[in-house]
Amino acid sequence: TFMDKEKIYKDSPIIITSESLLSVIPLVKRSKFKTDIIAAELNKNLSIYNINQNIYRISIFLGQAVVETEQFIYFTELGNKEYFDKYEPGTPIGDSLGNLNIGDGYKYRGRGIFQLTGLNNYKLYGSILGIDLVNVPHLAASLPISCRVAVEYWNRLHLNEWADNQNVRGVTRRINGGLNKLAERIIYYDKFKNYFINEGYSRCLPV
Repeated sequence: TFMDKEKIYKDSPIIITSESLLSVIPLVKRSKFKTDIIAAELNKNLSIYNINQNIYRISIFLGQAVVETEQFIYFTELGNKEYFDKYEPGTPIGDSLGNLNIGDGYKYRGRGIFQLTGLNNYKLYGSILGIDLVNVPHLAASLPISCRVAVEYWNRLHLNEWADNQNVRGVTRRINGGLNKLAERIIYYDKFKNYFINEGYSRCLPV
């Protein structure tokens, strides 16, 4: 019952389960990663910066992640090599990303939950995690590193504060660089928020 769950989770963070993911995003079952493993990695990493202590934070985080990975199915940006010419050195985007050598656009294409992109970002987050993402960039698409990079990025941009104000638009700009699929992000935010409230986590609504 609702009251039982209130007691069980009184001193605990909001827990993501296979059931919660499958209920909100049924296509997650198509992911190459098992749903329970996705849930476990999210729970472990979201706790680092208290993202899972607050319904707004965890729901906005998941809403963004779902859209960026298309329900945790794609952890690498899609497109043929020519598509990534826009990230090549000498182009406005490529230069802003710090790409230096021909082929860097494709080599450092978007990977992970929030689509880590560009040499500068691979250097930065590789340094934060103590992992050589510059020379082994595909590691950024692995589930454990993808989750860790995502929460480090979230924290670095102070997105807990934006989420506490339910500013999905502001969070989207900082994760996406624009407002692509904003309506979809809001829909998933609402779905996760309502799911967690129905599961008895209303105590985690900011006052």
